[in-house]
Amino acid sequence: MSNNLVTVAPGIKGIRQTDGCIFSTALRDRKGYPPLKTINGKRIRVSRLVLEHKLGRSIKPGCFACHSCDNPLCINPEHLWEGTAADNLKDAISKGRFSTSTWFKKGYCPPNRKLTAPDAAAIRELSLKGFKCAELARYFGVSKSAIYRILKGKCYNTTDYLSKEIAELHAKFDALLSRLDAIIEGNK
Repeated sequence: MSNNLVTVAPGIKGIRQTDGCIFSTALRDRKGYPPLKTINGKRIRVSRLVLEHKLGRSIKPGCFACHSCDNPLCINPEHLWEGTAADNLKDAISKGRFSTSTWFKKGYCPPNRKLTAPDAAAIRELSLKGFKCAELARYFGVSKSAIYRILKGKCYNTTDYLSKEIAELHAKFDALLSRLDAIIEGNK
């Protein structure tokens, strides 16, 4: 085991695994990553420090230390690359680690949602009647941004048929009232 102990950057040691990954000798954080080190009062991930050492410079603003091996505990410099969050997401999708089949469909409703499809339809109807996002958010117990996303069709847009059904019901109800009025007028 001791012959597997390697230094990957000054002050950072790891244990080489059979698959080529090098695991930090330090404990993991809640997300499975090596812990943060404090340098000049700033907390930095070990993988980021290792990548910066490999590159010989700081990581560009807006970029991260991404893993080609997809193992968050790995600190092998050869498995780390500099990329944006979008680059990392594209990498995950290309490797089949992230499905776009549901998460990125317009109108997708997550299973832990607070609102139902009829709620979304009601929010649209109430908005058309002049209710503000803040009022709707308070009433339905969600954030203003959740209301805004519904109104912009970014989520719950699969409920558009409900608005049409409601409009059809209103039309049928109005027609029924007109017929009742005609019957009442005819009986006078």
